[in-house]
Formats: sequence, structure tokens, C-alpha cells
Amino acid sequence: MISFPKIIKLVVVAVFLLAQHISFCQEKALVDSLMLQLKAAGNDSSKIYTNIELSRLYLTSDLSKALEYAENAVELAEKSGNSEMLSKSLNNIGNVCFNQGFFELALTHYYRNLEIQKSLGNEKGIASALINIGAISLNMSNFEQAKAKFAEALKTFKELERKLGAKKYSVEIITIYNNLGIACQNLKEYKQAEIYYQTGIDLARKAIDNTSLLANLLNNIASLLLNQNQPDEAYGPINEALDIRLRIGDKNGQAQSYRTFAAYYIEKGNSDKTLEYLYKGYDLALAIGNISLQSFLVNKLFIEYDKMGKSDSALKYHIILTSLEAEMNNQETQRELTRIELTAQFKEREQLRELEQKKKENRYLVVGIGLIVSMAILGLLFLLSQNRLKRMRLQKDIIDLASKNLALEKAALEKELDLRNKELTTNVMYLVQKNEYITDIAEQVISIKKYIPESDSHVVDRLIYDLKSNRDDKIWKEFEIRFQEVHQDFYSRLNEQYPDLTPNEKKLAAFLRLNMTTKDISAITFQLPDSIKTARSRLRKKLGLPQEANIIAFLESI
Repeated sequence: MISFPKIIKLVVVAVFLLAQHISFCQEKALVDSLMLQLKAAGNDSSKIYTNIELSRLYLTSDLSKALEYAENAVELAEKSGNSEMLSKSLNNIGNVCFNQGFFELALTHYYRNLEIQKSLGNEKGIASALINIGAISLNMSNFEQAKAKFAEALKTFKELERKLGAKKYSVEIITIYNNLGIACQNLKEYKQAEIYYQTGIDLARKAIDNTSLLANLLNNIASLLLNQNQPDEAYGPINEALDIRLRIGDKNGQAQSYRTFAAYYIEKGNSDKTLEYLYKGYDLALAIGNISLQSFLVNKLFIEYDKMGKSDSALKYHIILTSLEAEMNNQETQRELTRIELTAQFKEREQLRELEQKKKENRYLVVGIGLIVSMAILGLLFLLSQNRLKRMRLQKDIIDLASKNLALEKAALEKELDLRNKELTTNVMYLVQKNEYITDIAEQVISIKKYIPESDSHVVDRLIYDLKSNRDDKIWKEFEIRFQEVHQDFYSRLNEQYPDLTPNEKKLAAFLRLNMTTKDISAITFQLPDSIKTARSRLRKKLGLPQEANIIAFLESI
């Protein structure tokens, strides 16, 4: 018989799964709706805003798509020439990068947005951009720069409120005071940090719907006071922050308050209370999945039990701490791999955009020169024809002169053509070097693919496709060399086991070994998808594989 508590647990699990299913369906419906809007969008503005919304929607579920739609918005905005839309698109892609910890990429877009806001004379936009840059600087531990940017933003918002004659930016100003306090605290400017925190607290108490900000400020000033060995002064702010967070149901905030309370009782030398609040914080951190906070609290539990001489308990939490640190290191490694991959994609796209822009400029230059030369020739012919009509008696001399002029023009054009051919040769050499560089990048990505989770493999496959689609036929030899470097024994084992395979079938086997789709192979080899499918079926027969066998898994095992 199932006990009542177990029935309750089953009901809770069922409700949770149902809620997850409903949330997924709602998100999918919203994505479908936005995709329909994107297809039906008749102007650049609608397309840009729809791409921005799609990027925000994918932010927590699919970073690759979030960045793809964010970049689409930037590209459309740049083509439209609308500075305001470009500003919104740059701010959005900066937010996408910032939320995923890609601070350098985020900073690049935020600075571009700042320059646009300055050119528009938009003071609110300038201040908002400065806040974003300051936040990036805080996360990158550049506290001096963060302090300078926040101070500049604060000055701008205060000036705006003075012009408006109303308190319109209280939330932004309170947030800036909090961030200024954090920057100064890290710079060990404790008195100034306390002034900023207290100013923010005073403003937050007067503002409406400020409870979350007020709790953050109270907890921060309490931490500052504890750092200065003033536990008695810190107790009131800690307690008030916890009361607010309990009232509004802020689980993460509650865990932070419990951590601060534990620090308070450490200062007071009360081990029992210290353990009580460390346990409370750890349970909440565990419930909300905050691994960083779990690691901090478990480390404190280990230290406390070690000081108390309780080796068994200390060992227990040391084991948990080791496990959490390993998990955090693994997550950081995955994040770093993703950051490197996306940074490479971004730089590649930027290089391609610059190259395309140079091509356009060269085309305009050639057209301009052509027009000038054409106008010069037409002008010269016109003058010659006028002279010919005016000087009938000297017709023969004029014809000879025209012939000489045409010969000179021909020689000049031939010389110019020769120069153009040399320039073309130079450009071709540059493209070949670019293709070799692209091939090298592609092979490096293939070499690290096995370290990337299977759930993210489609991102790598897309990158490989984009890079290799820029190559010409000669790049195949380079591909074979790089492929053999990565899979040194693949060709030798393939030749040993299946000596009857043709070169094209070996190429196809190499592509399939990399888990490439029919569409990807078609784009690289310039063959129709049906031809690829036929070749794949023929290869399957030569390998002696039954229809239900997975050819990719088989090739990976060779």
C-alpha cells in the first residue's frame, strides 16, 4: 500500500510535470506566432523587432538561436540606416551576450550603442548604455572603470530629472547607488561605499515597489559592516533584508540573507547559530539550484565543523564541496568552450562583413573610373567629330591623328587591363589564403567536437557547414590532410577492410564519419541531395551493412 506522504509526492511531481508541459507548449506557441509574424513582416522595422523578440525568447533555452536572431536584427538595422533601431538591436545582442557571460562581446556591442546614443543626443540612452558598460566592468573586476561609468550615468539621470522636474528615474538611480557601493567596497573605499549604500537605502524607502532593491542594499551594507568588524551595526539591516525577502517570496535573496546571518554569527562566535543559518541557506540554495552559493555555504560548514573538531561532519562537507567544485569547473569549461566557439563565429562574420564592404567599395570605384573614362572618350570623340566637320580639308590628317589617339587609348586601356588582372590575381590569392584559413578553423572545430555535449553538436555542425561552404574544390586536399591529422588511422583501416571503395566513396565515408547531414555534404560537393542519398546507399552495400544499421555509428567505430 502506498502511504499518504508518497501519494502527496506523486501528486506534486505530476503537477510539476504538467506545469512544465504547459510552459513548454506556451513557449512553442509564442515561437510559432513570432515566426509567422516574421514571415508576414512587410517592413524592416517589423522584422527587426520580431527578431529581437525571438532572440529574447530563446535566451534561456537555445543560445545559438538567441544570438542568430539578435545578429539578424543588427544586420537588418544596419541595412535600414535607422539609428534608433540599430541602437535597440545592439543593446539587445549585448544583453544576450551579457546574460551568458560573454562579457567582451557584450562590451563591444554596448560601446557601439553608446556611440549611436551620443550621435542622437539621447541622454537617457547614453545613461542606460553607461550602466550596461559599468555592469560589464563589475563582472570583469575592473572596479575603477565601473565606478567611473556608474558615476557618469548617475550624473546624467540626475540632470534629466532636474530638467523634467520630476522623480522619473528613481529605480535606475537607486540601482546605480547600489552598484557604486559594490565598486567602492571592492576598491576598499569603505566610507564612500557606506555613503552610497545608505543613500540608495534612503531613496528606496521613499520609492514605490522598491522592496527587492531595498533588500539588496540592506544586505550589501550589512556585508560591508561585517567586513569592518561591526556585527552589532550589521544585525538590523540583515534582519530587515530577510523580512522583506520572506514577504515577497525571493528564495535566492533569502539564501543570501541566511549566508549573511551566518557571517554575523561567525563574528559573534556563536557556532550553533552559525550552523543553523548555514543549513538554512544551503537547503534553499539546493532547492533553487544555485551551485555557486551551495559551494560557498558547504565550504563554511566544512570550516565550522573542522574548527569544532568534528572530523566526520567536516569530511562529509569536504566531499560535497569537492563534488560541487568539480561540477562548477565542468560548467565553466562548457561555458568557455561555447564562448570560444561563438566568439570565433562572431569574428568570422565580422571579417566577412568587412570583406563584403570592401568589395562594394571596389565595385563603386571601378564603376566610377569606368564612367570617367567613358565620359572622357565620348568627350574626345565629340571634339574629334566637331573638328572633323570644321576642318574638311584636313580630314586625312585628322583621321591619322584620331587613329594615333585611339592607339594610345588602346594601349592605356591594355595597361589598365593588365593592372586590373594583377589586382584580380592578388585578390584571388587573398581568397585562397582566406579559404585555407577557413579550412584550418573548420578542422580545429572538428577536433574539439568530441569534447562538446551531444545536445550542442548541431551548433558545431552548423559552424562546419558555414566555414566549408566558402571553399573551392582545391580545398578538398587540405580537408583530407586535416582529416587524417584528426583521424590518423581512419583511412588506413578503411582501405584495409574495404579496398574496393572508390575515392568518392572514401570522401563520403569521411563526411559521414564527421556526422554530416545530406544537406551539408550536398553544399560542399555541389551534388544534388538525391545523388548523395544514392551514393550513401551504394556505400552502405559495399560496407555490408543491413538497412536498419546506423552507418554513421559504424564509421565512427572504425
